[in-house]
Amino acid sequence: MKKLFPLIMITVLSGLIILVLMPGCDELVTNETYFYDTLRIDGTIHEADTTCGICHNDETDSMTIALRQWSFSGHGTGILSDYDYLGQNTAACGPECHTKEGYIQYLADSSIATVYFPTEIGCMACHSPHENKDFSLRDQTNLCVFCHQQIIDPPSGVLTNISISDSWGPHFSTEYGMIRGIGGYEYAFASPYNFSLHSNMGENGCMTCHMDSANVFTLGGHSLNIVYNSEQLTTSCNVASCHGSDPIDDIYNHNVWQAELADSLAVLKDSLVAANLLTIFDIPVVRSISGDSLVTDSAGALFNYLFVSGDSSYGVHNLPYARDLVNSSLSFLSDRFTLTIPNAAGDSGTVTLNPTGGSYIRGTTVEVLATSNAGFVFETWNGDTISTDNPIIILMNSDITIEANYTAIP
Repeated sequence: MKKLFPLIMITVLSGLIILVLMPGCDELVTNETYFYDTLRIDGTIHEADTTCGICHNDETDSMTIALRQWSFSGHGTGILSDYDYLGQNTAACGPECHTKEGYIQYLADSSIATVYFPTEIGCMACHSPHENKDFSLRDQTNLCVFCHQQIIDPPSGVLTNISISDSWGPHFSTEYGMIRGIGGYEYAFASPYNFSLHSNMGENGCMTCHMDSANVFTLGGHSLNIVYNSEQLTTSCNVASCHGSDPIDDIYNHNVWQAELADSLAVLKDSLVAANLLTIFDIPVVRSISGDSLVTDSAGALFNYLFVSGDSSYGVHNLPYARDLVNSSLSFLSDRFTLTIPNAAGDSGTVTLNPTGGSYIRGTTVEVLATSNAGFVFETWNGDTISTDNPIIILMNSDITIEANYTAIP
């Protein structure tokens, strides 16, 4: 036993030495060897010389601050992964943008896969400290752009028939296209479309304004908020190279420009609802390619409304472009054509229109139905359109006059 004791002690001491020399979990994460300050007799770690010390030290805790800010952001509410729209859970229909797991997968190989346990867009969506050994971004391009952009291009072609579903449109977050001044439906008669200097801010434009320091949890930083309740973050706006000569004190109503845009957007919505292109709940009216599809310019007006309202900045990102899109759409919708039925109500029968009114914007499809009175039967339509169909679908691209002909039953 006495002979074994030295061997046991040597083994134990060797194990302790190995444990001391082995890197800890934090060293494995940051891929570094700690620097021990030789001036410290007790050999304690000099925190400023470690990657961990950048965020974790005795004076500040940047991780806790970032998490607190994030809790006030749209990403931290849980609505992205839990929200239902038109009967579909958004985590299922857009996991690449509505969940952390789907987002990481999409960044890795552009694939979209089902996420069974979706979580919010949190720290690890943008950062990968265990893989990158630091808190640099997963992708050095603007990560915001991957999701905050339209998912379809505006309609194109001349009088092309376009079918519309209740979920048709650019997307709910069109910020990238708006700030760049691209992606809206641009009418030929209104070109060229204007844009603001924000369009030239480059890849870091989002972070320059939305992650500016505000020394509060609710604005800037990882909250990404420019406005929170009555608080506003205008520091980056009012630098000398931007709005320094005309300081902004109300981001969403500088010189009442945003209020004017909001009024015009409301008028555009009313016009689209009146034209049976949009519901009062901002959902497109379904149009099938077989019967009542929209021509390009009509679909363009609907697209522009959804594009401008989908940008959450109320025109701040690119006011000139947003204003031009709305005003050109209103100008198009004000160009109206009349459908005239001389014998709409007569002894032989009556004619009804759907939608009603008789005056329509270009590209509106109108269902015209003839109902014969007792003793008569519908025979044909005459005038600018000749057909025996009843009802008949009329595409309004000019003033049209048609008349219903009936035959008396012997």
